[in-house]
Amino acid sequence: MEENNAIIFTQTEKVATKQPTKEEIKNIKMIANAKKIAERIAAKAAKAAEKELAKKNKITKIYIHDSSMYKVLNWCLNEFTNGLTKKVTKEELEKANNIEKKEMNEIISENDKINSQWTTKIGEGVVYNILKALDENPRRPESLNGYSPDWETDKYIVEVKTRNWTTPGTAGEKVFGTMYKYSDIPNIYGKPLLIICVAYQEWELTFGNTKIFGEVSETKKAFLQLAKSFNIEYMKFSDLFNKLPNDVKEKMLLKPEKIENDI
Repeated sequence: MEENNAIIFTQTEKVATKQPTKEEIKNIKMIANAKKIAERIAAKAAKAAEKELAKKNKITKIYIHDSSMYKVLNWCLNEFTNGLTKKVTKEELEKANNIEKKEMNEIISENDKINSQWTTKIGEGVVYNILKALDENPRRPESLNGYSPDWETDKYIVEVKTRNWTTPGTAGEKVFGTMYKYSDIPNIYGKPLLIICVAYQEWELTFGNTKIFGEVSETKKAFLQLAKSFNIEYMKFSDLFNKLPNDVKEKMLLKPEKIENDI
């Protein structure tokens, strides 16, 4: 009896410790690999979703609320009191600079709560709003070959150049090099590049010593034509704004309470 039990135990032990076949090992490896692939795909999808959310949040932060739009548009389209377009004293210009900075930072605080680089944020934000109103489908473009332009629409890549009205200096001179700096963008993205100039940057390039808009010398015209031949053009913000229907423009330029009273 004991001998029989020993035989049964030995046989059971052999069954329990039976090594998997090659086919079973292959199946186990396939399942493990499939699991790893699924995990990688899920991680990649989660990362893409996170990136997309971050992109949307970034646009939301720069989007200018309707209640502030009339202030921003008036700042973009009209000369600022005692700014660089007038002959004023140093003290008057400094005072105007403090007023301009305070007013515009209050608008950023409504949307972003970060007061740094307010000129860039206001400029990019207002261009986004107008492109959206024009149904141009603006969004942040994908970074390619080290380039990260400001906006992309269904037809264009958009770079925004904004300058405030009260800070003296030669910052505007960088705008002339933009067409060279971004000369490869039309080929990389497969779309023309629009360089939109906002606020004092538009005024400076229209009425300043070195013009891009309006009457320019034949030499400068040749440079601009060369840029155009590579699908690169400069554009006034006011020209972009004027693409909107008149009733839409008028509504945007009104204070919200004025709109409500008219209704």
